[in-house]
Amino acid sequence: MRRRTGCSGCWAFSPFCAAMTGGGTTWRVMLKSPEAEVPVRSLVSRSPLWAAVVGAIAIVATGCSSPGSTAKPAKPKPPVSARQAIALSARNVASWGSDISTTTITGTDGGARINFASALREESGPFNETVVTSYKRDGKDVLPGGSDAVVTPTVYYIRAAVASRYFHTTKPWVELSPATFLAVSAKMHNSIPGTPGAFFGDPVLGVGLLTTSTDVRAVGTGAVNGVPVTEYEGAYSAASGLAYITATLGSALSAQESKQVTAMGLTTVRFRAWLDPQQRPLKLVLIEAGTHANLTVTQTIVSSNQAANIQFPLASETYVVPGTS
Repeated sequence: MRRRTGCSGCWAFSPFCAAMTGGGTTWRVMLKSPEAEVPVRSLVSRSPLWAAVVGAIAIVATGCSSPGSTAKPAKPKPPVSARQAIALSARNVASWGSDISTTTITGTDGGARINFASALREESGPFNETVVTSYKRDGKDVLPGGSDAVVTPTVYYIRAAVASRYFHTTKPWVELSPATFLAVSAKMHNSIPGTPGAFFGDPVLGVGLLTTSTDVRAVGTGAVNGVPVTEYEGAYSAASGLAYITATLGSALSAQESKQVTAMGLTTVRFRAWLDPQQRPLKLVLIEAGTHANLTVTQTIVSSNQAANIQFPLASETYVVPGTS
């Protein structure tokens, strides 16, 4: 299972909250590695006997028959329901060995205008990198210069002005242990606004939450980046979303999210999802409209099961916090 990213608070470095709550466990542990590619072998130079055998196998495999055969063609598979499509999509995402996605959040939160943009890269290992390219509240930068954060099973690397100031270093990157990050994040939690929104994170969490919906339905077809898709829409309750997080990621993270949900006055999350013919998600949109916030979260899947090319910082540019092993 891959751990969820994108929770609120924590220096506004949303990707680390799940890692923090696990006592050093990062948010992504792979269920399944990408399958090895099977080489295609040419049969052109094989003997006539082998060619005949291959031809016979092909006839059986494709359901073709000789003139005297009474074999019947296979019946077409019935179309899947909307809920089945979402469930298949969740299983697909959970099997990915790597992925790259982008997320934007716009709207209002506590009366402030929100503009947030980030990119997430995940690889087996587990290794994860989140780059916050922009985060503004009422036009003011929350993280001047943005931020970059890389998580490994044993150490975190953070690039952000607030982190360098905290540790009194001029180097752009800070390397620290999960335990140190947890302690420092708790101290700085109230000094920096947390990431806006409640129910967004990496693709496995985003699609997983959709499985809690009881009213999902197909509403049309179209294309995303040239790929044919079916569009689905529906809603799930904040309560069911929190229950899902508790079951998959633990009560500590769920309790943190519960505070964010209460602050937003959020009871229901509406969504739209675009799935390709293999039920792979290409785009998700969440509408988190509460009494104190109204946010639109858009996540686009850039790639899956391809190299994510996570970049680690140079040692010369990294301050190592004392006690980091």
